[in-house]
Amino acid sequence: MEGAWPSRHPCHVSSMSAGKLLKLRHAAGEGPLRRWTAEHLQRVYPESTMIGSGNIDPLPHWSCGVQMVAMNYQTPDAGLLLNEGLFRSYNGGCGYVLK
Repeated sequence: MEGAWPSRHPCHVSSMSAGKLLKLRHAAGEGPLRRWTAEHLQRVYPESTMIGSGNIDPLPHWSCGVQMVAMNYQTPDAGLLLNEGLFRSYNGGCGYVLK
């Protein structure tokens, strides 16, 4: 991840498809991704080939430190329920969880 982008302000958000992030995780491991997400905001969204309105599994992305995993709230599947369970149970249900 180092040198992948020019120097960025910490409040800038980088967006990446879920598949691309998982490939990067497989190639480089979680360490470089965790170091990147410790100082930068990272958003992950579903693949463009995902035709249905299902949700991606947020766990592999959270384990890399990704702060924002895009969810389709119209589909109450396992990914959304996991997301809801985490963010409603911590920090008074305000929607934020301290890393």
